[in-house]
Amino acid sequence: PRSQARRRFMEAQLELFPGLAPRFFPAVDGRSLGVAELQQAYDEAGALQEWGWKLSLPQIGCALSHIGVCQAMVKEGIPLALVLEDDALLSGLLPEALEALAARSDDGRPAITLLSPVKSYSRRKAVPLTALHQLATLDRGAWLATAYLVNLPAAKILAQQLLPVRAPADCWNRVIRHDWAEVRAVIPCCASVTVEGWRHSTIHEETLDNTPATYQRGWLAR
Repeated sequence: PRSQARRRFMEAQLELFPGLAPRFFPAVDGRSLGVAELQQAYDEAGALQEWGWKLSLPQIGCALSHIGVCQAMVKEGIPLALVLEDDALLSGLLPEALEALAARSDDGRPAITLLSPVKSYSRRKAVPLTALHQLATLDRGAWLATAYLVNLPAAKILAQQLLPVRAPADCWNRVIRHDWAEVRAVIPCCASVTVEGWRHSTIHEETLDNTPATYQRGWLAR
């Protein structure tokens, strides 16, 4: 809630997409968690085992925020949701891709579709989505929680399996490894991260000046 500049940016950006009905979800500030709240929400031993190191307080808060969106979907029976972080930079082709994704039937299977860049994908596992986009099923290289589509079956599983927090919100490889949901990606992506988001992360203490070049190169096809 204190990130008013980011909120104003997202509000202005979303006005360009009148077909969307955005809701602002109040994110969790990990630094504000009390000792009892932290003990209940975060499994440090599990993080060391699953992730390899301890999570920072902002990382824990970010993960809880994404889990909270899934919990809201379950509580309200929302069948499909587009989740955007407050530093998402949206493509003008986003509505076309969303319309095509919404028209696809998942037959009740848990599915998560990443709209932000992915590190790698298999051309053999990619199918046409629109005239300009493909939809690829991922078996690795799945990171970033900047922009993704999640259906209700997947939200139910994530709301249950991701608590207590043991990994960052964008650890989709963990979802793939445990087979909690099918993780897919729209190629080319329909959302990226703003320069402000890269350089002044609200999750990491350090700046990420070298990270944009990694993703600006696009996608490694195999």
